[in-house]
Amino acid sequence: MRLFLCFLFALGLGAVCAAADGNDGPADLWWVRVAVQSRAELQALAALMEPLEVDRAAGTVLLLADDTHINRLIALGFEPIDAQYVSVPYQRGDGGINGFPCYPTVDETLAQINTWAQSYPDLVEVVDIGDSWRKLNEGMGDDLLVLRLTRQNQIADKAPWFAMGALHAREYATAPLLTRFAQTLLEGYDVDPDITWMLDHQVFHFLLIANPDGRREAEAGLFWRKNTDNDFCSDSNDRGVDLNRNFSFQWGCCSGSSGSACNETFRGPSAGSEPETEAIMQYVTAQFPDNRGPNPEDGVAADAAGVFVDIHSFGGYVLWPYGYTVQDGPDNAALQRMGRKLAFLNGYRPEKASASFNTDGTSDDWAYGDLGLAAFTFEVGTTFFQSCDSYEGLVLNPNLAALHYSARVARAPFALPAGPDVTPLSLDRTHVGTDQSVVITAVAEDGRYSNTNGVEPVQPVSAVQLTIDTPPWLDDSGALQFDADDGFFDESSEAVTLNLAGAGLAGGRHTLYVRARDQNGNWGPTSAAFVTVQLLPMNLLPLWPDPVSVLDLVAAQNGVP
Repeated sequence: MRLFLCFLFALGLGAVCAAADGNDGPADLWWVRVAVQSRAELQALAALMEPLEVDRAAGTVLLLADDTHINRLIALGFEPIDAQYVSVPYQRGDGGINGFPCYPTVDETLAQINTWAQSYPDLVEVVDIGDSWRKLNEGMGDDLLVLRLTRQNQIADKAPWFAMGALHAREYATAPLLTRFAQTLLEGYDVDPDITWMLDHQVFHFLLIANPDGRREAEAGLFWRKNTDNDFCSDSNDRGVDLNRNFSFQWGCCSGSSGSACNETFRGPSAGSEPETEAIMQYVTAQFPDNRGPNPEDGVAADAAGVFVDIHSFGGYVLWPYGYTVQDGPDNAALQRMGRKLAFLNGYRPEKASASFNTDGTSDDWAYGDLGLAAFTFEVGTTFFQSCDSYEGLVLNPNLAALHYSARVARAPFALPAGPDVTPLSLDRTHVGTDQSVVITAVAEDGRYSNTNGVEPVQPVSAVQLTIDTPPWLDDSGALQFDADDGFFDESSEAVTLNLAGAGLAGGRHTLYVRARDQNGNWGPTSAAFVTVQLLPMNLLPLWPDPVSVLDLVAAQNGVP
């Protein structure tokens, strides 16, 4: 097949193809560009395999395909107009997927979950939500384990947040990205004030590897997307069901999946037929409120809670429902607003999932369509087998920032992204005596949206407030007000200042909650900081600018180290 492609394209690829013979990577892959004449033709192509880049103006589609998939393209009349061999990166190192040491294997990920459960018993619960297809049918697969993170306390009505990775097995970066985010939450509790209040007042649900059977095949270097259901396209490397076409909402409705068992987007024999999909739907339904009314035109209340994130690769997109239709859903404006906020942070293109072609039976359509959750898909990175260097350098941190934001608005994701962000929030000191004050400065900004695909309207900031120890959404009756540095609240970005006196505050550490409102009355997400009040006047401790306790003072005065 490789020689045929070199002959077919005659575009100077002979040297590339020759070089491919010595490749040590996991699969022989090609960047393939195909011409399409209409949306209907693009939809037919998408039923065979999912396009990665669509140039609607030029009428071309970019695919990443192995030799088998290229044969199918040609057999269906989609003759490639360009192709380049992909040299798959391969790096040596200890642990991880062979050749990709930065990506934990299924076994390493499951072991990490159990280690965290032992190390953070007050924050971690591991929930077995079901079995993979192989475990259910062949006795050799895996449990689907959800890593549930929240502080074990008496706080009621915690906002739920759910994310999953590796639903498509070959998308290497997805599960490690979520694993790293979970790690930042656990290591940040009681250290980072935002992480601390989120774990106190919210519940995080991580399904790090949603398709463990398929992931094990991909770890072996196979170009594997689906689960391993051997009832379909049996005993081949194309067997299985595309789990992200198997969810029950609008399953198989709209030419957004395939009914052919060997195709990449095969939707399965019925909605929710696969044990992995069934387990996800049952678990999320049990953990989240149902925010939707009975009719398709029913919208979601502005204060509805719950965020659902499905991490995929690749392409650089933030997508929101609906994917099954080009018609906007009743909450499209709110989903678009949050999508543009997320895209501002990770640098991706925000767009509705059906912007280029329809997809049906997908996880995000189901989460929003059935339950009314704020549901998003991230298409991270630039390839399925992302090199560790580019993952660490380009993919990880921007997407951690976007995930962090999605968690901060989980209490009201249809409303909070409309309000200003408070960043950065800084204190001139973290410890203050009763005879001192701490100067708190911040910038409240209403315009932190991506403008790569449309412009989100912004408004002037009208107020910035602070509450102490009680989050403002619970009680802001005693809130303190910041002053605008220029004297007026009349711009979409305002620098603000507040002097907080230590007098009157109890000794010990306090959490300061800060949020901003725009002139339309929209409050944005809360930012937090810690400050510790020292009960002794600070002028009694001239050599100790940052004391921690009276006991320290007594010990020092008595010569105790």
